[in-house]
Amino acid sequence: MHFKISVKMLRPQNQIKPYLLIFCVQLLVSFVPFSGVKAQSMECQNLFKTQNSIQSIDVIEMSENVFHLQQTDEGSAKPFHFIARYSSDHGGSLSFDVFLVNYKMGSRSAMRGAQLYQQAVDYFADKQINRVLCSWTYSDNSREYYLNKSNGMSSEEAALNTWSGRQAQLHGFPFPIITYEWSPRDGELPNTQVLVEFYRTERTHWQRIREFFGSY
Repeated sequence: MHFKISVKMLRPQNQIKPYLLIFCVQLLVSFVPFSGVKAQSMECQNLFKTQNSIQSIDVIEMSENVFHLQQTDEGSAKPFHFIARYSSDHGGSLSFDVFLVNYKMGSRSAMRGAQLYQQAVDYFADKQINRVLCSWTYSDNSREYYLNKSNGMSSEEAALNTWSGRQAQLHGFPFPIITYEWSPRDGELPNTQVLVEFYRTERTHWQRIREFFGSY
């Protein structure tokens, strides 16, 4: 199932000030996702700030366990994307794969992460979710994470004070556990990777290990 959304920026015909731009953004996605998922309508205002006259956002998949939007990045073979996946493992998990800024190309997606994060949480509102899974590799999150650690924060504090950490707290997942960390060598951020799990309730690493092996 594949849909295309055209997002247009309109200029008024009679401009008093030539530099005044009126942004009219409206995404209306009406569809019936398969696997019996309730149809939803998305209305995102001020979704983008861009000089391009037309931005196209593709709805790649809206299914029982996947929320996937994508936008072509002109000049790059890798498209921007926002993906949320639900799994029933370990009491319910929600993972995010977000690529909205291309530092190599110096470009940024028209999609806005915070708004889409809320849309994804609403989309899976009927699911039981115990944790949010995050994987950060050369992203705003990894940059913020290591900057926070360099300023004296613990790993947990550093994770909470990233973009994803703030979103997780906002939606009721304030307890992080760092499950994997590849520290940068000589400050080379592309070599970093951090895996974080944000939980609804506080738990220890030992509790997490027991849950992982199915012993509750």
